[in-house]
Amino acid sequence: MNDDEYGTLLLRPLAGEPAGPPLIDVARAIREGRRMRRRRWAFGGAFLAVFTATLVTGSLLIAPATPHQPVLPPDPPLPKSCTLAALPTGKYHSADVAGGDSTGRWHFGQSNPQANTGTQHTLVWHDGVLVGDAAQPGSEVNLRAVNSSGVIVGEVNDKTTGIRPYVYRNGKFSALKGGLGEALAINDDGTIVGRLGSDTHPVLVRWRSAGAEPERLRLPEGSPIAMYNLAIAPDGTVAGVVILPLAPGATFAETATYLWLPDGTTRRITAPPPARDTLAALNPLTFRNGWLYAEQVLSDRSDNTPVIAGIQLVRYDPASGTWQKIGGDRFTDGPQLPSSGRGFLHAGTIRPRVYVGTAVLDLPLTMPLADPEVDNAMLQSISDDAHTVTGVLSRGGSGDPSQPDRPVIWRCG
Repeated sequence: MNDDEYGTLLLRPLAGEPAGPPLIDVARAIREGRRMRRRRWAFGGAFLAVFTATLVTGSLLIAPATPHQPVLPPDPPLPKSCTLAALPTGKYHSADVAGGDSTGRWHFGQSNPQANTGTQHTLVWHDGVLVGDAAQPGSEVNLRAVNSSGVIVGEVNDKTTGIRPYVYRNGKFSALKGGLGEALAINDDGTIVGRLGSDTHPVLVRWRSAGAEPERLRLPEGSPIAMYNLAIAPDGTVAGVVILPLAPGATFAETATYLWLPDGTTRRITAPPPARDTLAALNPLTFRNGWLYAEQVLSDRSDNTPVIAGIQLVRYDPASGTWQKIGGDRFTDGPQLPSSGRGFLHAGTIRPRVYVGTAVLDLPLTMPLADPEVDNAMLQSISDDAHTVTGVLSRGGSGDPSQPDRPVIWRCG
């Protein structure tokens, strides 16, 4: 059927006399139909001419595709200056700060951190003011992380049942549900991740809130054990390390780093290989500003035993799969990435320097806090906007009880 026949068919219902005033302008309909037919032919002819020219000349009128450049999470601006101040310690001669939240408003630590130097209490600061001083519920308390609501998680050895995951909120400690284990990280939504069970057969779990029952997170196929250094992102993505099954003929098991995504799936992540011929394991530290920061632990084989040869800092963008190397060999005296006391990055230095994305922020040491006897500055937290950094200044370096640890805060802008 050609265009004329199709038009005749459409207009056939109009052949008779209408019963009332005409509802359709027949002349206008015919004019529009002819105009559309001419437009189709004009477009078709032009397209055919362009396509023929392309075939003849071999050139494309469409620009060639350029390689896709991922949009990476932005880093905060590097502060121009910072000032050093003491965090109040109340009635205690010595105290430390062990971690802080993403906003830089909440921090936690303990009194008399050196063994056998006095009563150890959990200390909590909000906006630099000491707002919490709580007796510890066991002989060994290891607090790991705090969120922007001031909820702190960790584990406590109560000497009766063993090491159990604990939470501190509203000035009180309470055990998380599930029995023996550890609470390793918490995000600002209040979701907690950790492990339950023994060291040899741990179970990776998530608590939706401090009072919730634990939910078991599925391990990758063939991976029997979830290990250490779990980190959790604001959206609930979890990063952690698992032990892989022992390979045939191997004398030691290797590890792998995985993401547990909010939709319930898992993804293995592997950093680019190092420059030299070594094994490389990834140790997740923290999520910050959209990036997962991790240590790449480099190991050489010696008599079938992995020997640590170096540690470098890397970061990973889960959205695009992009890796970036941040720091060099961590056996050197370089900048730190505070991560609430986890990982290898806490050797301390007399020159406090901290990573802000890929840049380095030098922090001042000023009198009277940094007197000539201070020889170690251990950084413990940095806010997402890089405006607040905390750490501990110490003197002597030998655990001398007469030399108190000093929790300090740098405010930057």
